[in-house]
Amino acid sequence: MRYPGAVVLAARAAARSGAGVVTIASARSVVEAIAGNDPNLTFFPLAEAQPGIVATASAAQITTALGEKVKALLVGPGLSHAVGTDEFVAAILRNARGTPTVVDADGLNALARTEDWTRPRDWPAGWFPPGADGSRSPSATRASGARSSRSRVPRP
Repeated sequence: MRYPGAVVLAARAAARSGAGVVTIASARSVVEAIAGNDPNLTFFPLAEAQPGIVATASAAQITTALGEKVKALLVGPGLSHAVGTDEFVAAILRNARGTPTVVDADGLNALARTEDWTRPRDWPAGWFPPGADGSRSPSATRASGARSSRSRVPRP
């Protein structure tokens, strides 16, 4: 994980917005490094492919928790890019049907590298591909240094 602070900041924002109990599911070594940063956050260590990198198969760990206690997901902040990251993100999204989901940062980067990710499928409730036409322009993002579009989550 290149930016472990990103997931902590995102989790704090979720907690402050009234999300209730916020749990960070991340690579085991990342959880060990950030666990003492905020007493209001809980942690769910995931299997690692290598230190700091979530194993693709750990998507199954998250899938088992969906529906039980998980009411929303945020996928991406601090995730980084490594072998299996793209498959991990796609697996999470495939299995998150019915769970409101926000995809940001490295989650969007993983989707941009995934062939046909804009093809209609059973994406999670409340998540829409960024851009009016469901496209993402990584070249525009890199050139300007700013995200060219935003994800939209409808209000209940």
